[in-house]
Amino acid sequence: MVSAAGKTQAPADLSLALNPQEEGAQDAFTAKMRDELLYVGAKRLEDGTYVGVQRLMFTLAICVGVTEFSAYQRRYCYEDAAECLAQYAAIRNSGDIPSGYDATRP
Repeated sequence: MVSAAGKTQAPADLSLALNPQEEGAQDAFTAKMRDELLYVGAKRLEDGTYVGVQRLMFTLAICVGVTEFSAYQRRYCYEDAAECLAQYAAIRNSGDIPSGYDATRP
């Protein structure tokens, strides 16, 4: 969402934004990501890839390709939480690359 001033805004319901309820987006592994692996948000994409949002020291990160054995395949860090959430919401498959990030890790 973008405000009249051109700034990205976080969705009204933060919990639903972080943990969307579309069919197939939540399962036992997304619950484990939140409860045990400490992601603040988690979802399963249409292609079966898992994506989550993590709090880091100074930023939020979108982690793409989370598995039982790997924290991520790619990570995109954002200082602006609203921008992070907007980009997270837009990811539909593992090939989607978010924009506006401050740093990335392979």
